[in-house]
Order: sequence, then C-alpha cells, then structure tokens
Amino acid sequence: MVGIQKLLLARLVLFIVVFGMTCSMGEKDKPGFANEPGFARLAEGEGSFRAIVYDERNQYALKEFSFFGHTSVGGVRRETDDSVTRFELSKIKELKVLKAHFDSKRFGDKDYLLAEVTSKTGAITSDLLVPKKLIICGVDEKSGLEKSWFLQKIDRFVVQGPTPLVLPSIPSALSTQVASVATAAPLAPPAESVQQQAPVQQVPTAGSREQTKRTYTPPKENKWDVFYKQNQIPETNQETAQERRGISGAFIAVIDAIIDFVKALVNGALKFFR
Repeated sequence: MVGIQKLLLARLVLFIVVFGMTCSMGEKDKPGFANEPGFARLAEGEGSFRAIVYDERNQYALKEFSFFGHTSVGGVRRETDDSVTRFELSKIKELKVLKAHFDSKRFGDKDYLLAEVTSKTGAITSDLLVPKKLIICGVDEKSGLEKSWFLQKIDRFVVQGPTPLVLPSIPSALSTQVASVATAAPLAPPAESVQQQAPVQQVPTAGSREQTKRTYTPPKENKWDVFYKQNQIPETNQETAQERRGISGAFIAVIDAIIDFVKALVNGALKFFR
C-alpha cells in the first residue's frame, strides 16, 4: 500500500515539473515573437513618401515610408494635457526619439516613449508620448530590401517629401531620337559619284517645240460661263425693248383698223345718200 502511494506521488511530481517547463517555454516564445517588427506594404490609396532613418551610425534612405502601411497614425498623447495627436507624414518634417523609455505620470499604465516632432511649418513639439511598439517601415532605395523598425529603436527620421517620379530627361530623349534617325538614314554617296550623276541640261529642239504646239489644247468652257453669256443683262434689255416694240405695233395696228372701219362707214353713208 505504501509503495502504491509513493508511485502516485512520484507521478504527480513528474507531471507538475513537465507542466511547469512547458508553460515557461511558451512564455519565452511569446516575447521573442513580439520583439520582431513586421513589414507591411504601403496600403492602396496612401501617398508615397521618401524618408531617411537614422539608426545609431547608419542612415537608410527609404521609399514608400509608412507607419506599418499607412501614412498617418493616431494615439499619440502629451504629458502636459489630455489631448490626442495624430501623425501625418505630409505634415511632419522630422521626428526625434528623446527617450526610448519614459515613465509617464499621467498615463502610468501604458508604455510610451518621449519624442520631439518638427512640423512642415517649423513648429516644434517636444513632449509627445508615442507608443513604443509603433512600427515604421519602407523599401531601401539602394538595395530594394524591405526594412522595418520599432520606433523606440531608432534615433530619428526625416521626411524628404513625396517620392519623386523617375522620368527620362528631355536631352536624353532627344539624343536617342537623333541617334535612331542617324542610323536609319542612308549613307551619302561620295563627291565623285555626285559629280558623275549630275543631270545634263538639254536645249529644246524645233521638233519638241512643234510637238508642244500640236499637243496644246485650249481650255474648255465651263457650263456656268455659257449660262452667264446667255443671260447677260444687255441681252435681257434688248428682249424687253423688242417686246415693247411688238406691243406698240399691235396697238397702232388696232387704231389703224378702227380708222379704216370708220372710213368705210362714212364712205357707205355717202354712197347711200347719193
């Protein structure tokens, strides 16, 4: 009976030791994972900025610089009041980490670092409380590698402005076009061949002149020219005058007929009375 109790006690002690070792190993893994700053690509719709990060004696020029994929971040406090500040890369010129570990009297339950920010307008704010685990990241311009830091691990960063677009310069583009045209153009013939191929001016002969006279054809009249000739104003006036003469002649003929008729009546009456 005593042996069975000892065996159960030994198993219980072994279980407690194994359980304690497992829990301690799991707790050690968590801080190790939390100490790795991850990298996040610049989110869609965010502006692309260039910045220089100063890490001890090293300087890194980064493009697509961001706060873990975003160009703005909130949750920044001040030791002197209860306001909440938001960082925007478009308005920041420089950020300095004054104290990587700062014991805040106002916010004692949170981990902050003390930072100084210089804005684009030149205003300096030196009592900002920034979360220690805030991650900054970007792409190294020289190597193209993705880099990231916890803000508490750097000395400062300086925002250089929007990432410039790389466009070909105008002189280089023009020189490229001139070079392509020069390669495509045929080579000029030598001076001797140009002299040999010079055209010989020929004097026109009599036969060529006669042929030129024979082959000459006068220009044809346009239909509108014919129309204008047939409908000129002087001809219209002549036709009107002719029409007027015809009317007056008819009128005179009628009067002559009436006179002849009266004469016939008078002659008839005279004959009757005789």
